[in-house]
Amino acid sequence: MNTSVHKTGSHDSRLIKIISENPGIHYSGIRKIAKLSNGSLQRNLKQLEDSKSIKVKRELGRTRYFDRLFSENYVGDISLLRRPTIQNIVEILLENDKSFFQEIVQKSKKSPSTISLYLSRLITEDVLERNLEKNHSISYRLKNRQRIKKLLKNLKI
Repeated sequence: MNTSVHKTGSHDSRLIKIISENPGIHYSGIRKIAKLSNGSLQRNLKQLEDSKSIKVKRELGRTRYFDRLFSENYVGDISLLRRPTIQNIVEILLENDKSFFQEIVQKSKKSPSTISLYLSRLITEDVLERNLEKNHSISYRLKNRQRIKKLLKNLKI
């Protein structure tokens, strides 16, 4: 009996390390790195969440895991930036001070409706701002470029 408790404890510290090194990681990412069975991983993550050893963000069918000390201010941004299309849009916006819709569509190689959806989400999450230019076209720019650069740099994607 003591052995299983010790074993769970060692899994816990290993899982906490994986989550700390990969903020916003998904269940499947943890499973891939930890090489644990579904049941074991689910049980250990639930215990870590219940004991408040980790933070968990559930959103739109996605669950992301964070170190318990990870700032709540960054949890939403990290969750967004872990999405490949959003990360692509943000990287396009980091190339220039501002970008236009058609430019983002072309560079991302995504459909206009997909880009529109994600731009709206980034605006709602207060990551982007939309500006009406003198020629009546709409440009997009990151609200806090330095913060986003720092977050992208620290992500392991």
